[in-house]
Amino acid sequence: MINVSTQLTSSMTIMVNQFGSPSMVETGVPLLSDLAHIMEKRVPTPTTVIRSLTLESNRKTYGPFGMEEGTKYSFPIVEAKIVGFHGSSGWFLDAIGIYVQPISSSQLVQPAQHKFEITEVEINEHFSLGEYGGKDGEPWSETFQAIKQLLIHNDEHRIVSIQMEYVDENGHFVWSNKHGGDEGSPSQVVFEFPNEYLVSIHGYYKSELGTIVIRSLTFETSKTSYGPFGNEDGTNFSFPTAGLKIVGIHGRSNTSHLNAIGLLVTLIQRY
Repeated sequence: MINVSTQLTSSMTIMVNQFGSPSMVETGVPLLSDLAHIMEKRVPTPTTVIRSLTLESNRKTYGPFGMEEGTKYSFPIVEAKIVGFHGSSGWFLDAIGIYVQPISSSQLVQPAQHKFEITEVEINEHFSLGEYGGKDGEPWSETFQAIKQLLIHNDEHRIVSIQMEYVDENGHFVWSNKHGGDEGSPSQVVFEFPNEYLVSIHGYYKSELGTIVIRSLTFETSKTSYGPFGNEDGTNFSFPTAGLKIVGIHGRSNTSHLNAIGLLVTLIQRY
């Protein structure tokens, strides 16, 4: 159930059973008079909040819940199913994202009486697959048309830093900032540009001295895999990117290591 006030989306609580269907829905919104009283005591600070949510299933659309105003967003996905939500919240719902899992071609039902010519069309709307790792460090983001090479530093405990040379939106080769520290052993990954491109990132993250860090990274391309770099120990992660094109990498880092990593993608629609 989506709980809303007249101005902002305030919370969403969904509990599912083992088969994925809703088993219990809870509500937890104070009366508007109570909410107004609380907000009077809150120090006003600029913040971005989710104003509206619309949920689209394989059968129908639910919503919109809240007020459709502000910057519009959507998560276009094909040949994949949503297997989780993530986001951030405080007084209200500040951000929302999804976790997806590829659906193999054997699971897709095609009409028996029709044949389709497969054509790829890139949709220029970028969205994030989220981040794996911890919440410490400063956020960063790099968007590109294609990657030419990567420079990774790691020690025995963590990925120290990541840096990349890529083609920017103007078609120029540029080096990103180094995201992380200066220590560790360097490893260089050079793609067969322009015929090789990044298709996914795999790795591990783990808590080290009370801080979650990226322990290992493996880069999967259209031709091969590079890595693993670092120590494959901790919680394994992988980004499913079926039907998607990677157009950016983002994450969190400090002056000594990489805390988290995520992908920016755009839809490659097939019809």
